Amino acid sequence: MFTVVAMLGLTLTWLGSMEALSVLNSFGPLEERKSQEALAHIAGIGFGFIGNYIGHKYITFRR
Repeated sequence: MFTVVAMLGLTLTWLGSMEALSVLNSFGPLEERKSQEALAHIAGIGFGFIGNYIGHKYITFRR
């Protein structure tokens, strides 16, 4: 079950990064592409962290 939760966290990280990049691209100019990608990456890591925490707390390590 650990692997399933981890893969869901990976998917959340990727989807969160892509969505954040889409939102950031709609607001900012293309010259700041690298900083937009960095911010989107940070947002994706945050989404993945939250998803992994909740998944492992309630599915993997439940008592």
